[in-house]
Amino acid sequence: MVAQEINKAKAFCDAYGSALREDQRVQELIEDYRKAIARTYEAMAEEGILKACSQCAQGPSGSCCFEGVEDWYDPVLLLINLLLDVPLPSQREIPKACFFVGQGGCKLLGRYAFCVNFLCPKISAEMKNGKLHRASGEELLCGWELEKELRRRIAPGTVHSPLEPEIRP
Repeated sequence: MVAQEINKAKAFCDAYGSALREDQRVQELIEDYRKAIARTYEAMAEEGILKACSQCAQGPSGSCCFEGVEDWYDPVLLLINLLLDVPLPSQREIPKACFFVGQGGCKLLGRYAFCVNFLCPKISAEMKNGKLHRASGEELLCGWELEKELRRRIAPGTVHSPLEPEIRP
């Protein structure tokens, strides 16, 4: 299933990518989202979460990055990653883990809300301040604004089958 969603995202990028990259409003939203993502990652790094999550995802006990999470990603969210210049993987790197997780953590920048919000009880208990919650909330808002704009611009009826490219003003 994930291969089909990746192919659809790539088809969207082929059909709409140039027009979206040239659009000032879309570029502003992408830049806002990129900055919000960076602030979330910075807060996660300060709390030691990036390292802990990466180790957990590779461990035998499983993690929140379990196999099947990739099925939550639709072509528009994957298109956002392509617009963020993130290459989409062609194969699973870690057996029984999310298709998008690798040795260094998540390979995506634009992530599903669960992936941004969820922290296991162990990590939650060790958090020192609320900086991450503020940053992740901003990331989710910026991502939602970008996703909403992209869905508005991509012609209705082509979200699951991009046969007739059309960008709406």
